Amino acid sequence: MANIPLPSNIVFTRSGDSLFENVTIWGNTNLNTLNVYGKSLFYENATFKKDVRIEGKLDLNFLLVRTRLDVGIGGTALNIDTRTRNIGIFTSTSSDGTRLSFGPGEIALNVDTRTERIGIFTSTPQQKFQFNSEPDNTFVITGFGTVGINTINPGERLSNLDNSGQGKLSLELDTVSIKRNIYDSAGSPGLNGSFLNRDANGVRWVTFEPAFSEGIFIQDDGVDIPIAGTAQSFTILNFTDINSLGFGTDLIVPIPDPTNPTLIARIQSQSYWGYVGIGSTVSINRMSNVGIKTEIPREPLQIINYGINPQIGTFFASPGFNSLIDTVPITSTDYKTIEYTLNFFHNSSMQTQKTLIFQNNSVANSAEYGIMFDNNLIVKITADISGSNLRLFANPYTGVTGIVTYRFVREGLM
Repeated sequence: MANIPLPSNIVFTRSGDSLFENVTIWGNTNLNTLNVYGKSLFYENATFKKDVRIEGKLDLNFLLVRTRLDVGIGGTALNIDTRTRNIGIFTSTSSDGTRLSFGPGEIALNVDTRTERIGIFTSTPQQKFQFNSEPDNTFVITGFGTVGINTINPGERLSNLDNSGQGKLSLELDTVSIKRNIYDSAGSPGLNGSFLNRDANGVRWVTFEPAFSEGIFIQDDGVDIPIAGTAQSFTILNFTDINSLGFGTDLIVPIPDPTNPTLIARIQSQSYWGYVGIGSTVSINRMSNVGIKTEIPREPLQIINYGINPQIGTFFASPGFNSLIDTVPITSTDYKTIEYTLNFFHNSSMQTQKTLIFQNNSVANSAEYGIMFDNNLIVKITADISGSNLRLFANPYTGVTGIVTYRFVREGLM
């Protein structure tokens, strides 16, 4: 029978075989056994509930595997499992969480997404990367970037590593053979006869005079160091700059170096000025009075007999109570004229002004001028002389109570 269209729901009995050629089926077809000797063409989706065995070639445009793909018997050549997200090559037992494994027992290559480790010729890498499973014949890279040769735990035997101060451990190995050069921390290969010595930056090549064995004695203003205890000699002088923080007058301070006090003398150099930060543009500071063309400045900055002194502070304003905000030691000739530039802050009010004071022996004549304010006036400024001191008072206006903040610059002629 050839070219016979069949309607839906045709049932063939099991009593014998039927042979058809060029059969077109539009409806559902239930078959117990189907042998196809020629080409088959499916116009719609085909669903197979059981296994499909193809002994010849399978030519596909697209292949969708929803659960698992096995190549080779039991997936021994290649297995991809979408449930565990595992890929195995030449292994059918790609363990849970291992993204990629290669070789029997996953030993040739193992990539584990749980531990984020890679192993080559080891199924259980101990570090981020490990080559070879034997601890005495292995190569590892840790999660800190440290390389270990013939050890799986580089740095484990070192109990006092200082990664922040001395740098991170990069490599640990047992024995090394070097055919040519060792470059030191300054990039030098050294000279013939040099030896390696430690300084603040690391290991350096240095040379020395073999006959020189007594060392150097260091004196600070004629006194051998260390000042306390027994004086000693030093082999190395370490010159270093330190920050005076704006205090003191001693510019050179030699001491035994705390890092190696029996070998190195630290020669510390500092300036009168302190600084905060690094670089060539940092600001400098002095924490004592500075004088220009005067030997004993009496103000933070004094130029000849003209002194400048800024101040900041607070007081509690109370009706009828005058608050003392500045005191100046005077003589009959010093501070004959003082000028203040003042700012006051109280709640939402602000006041700024000038006050000029003329000291006439036991009398302080004062004059306020240039008074400006926002919202309300806060205080009135007065001055008097008590003993050998000139005193400046802030007198609150009616209704001003509570904390008042002030800032002023005092400029005086001495």
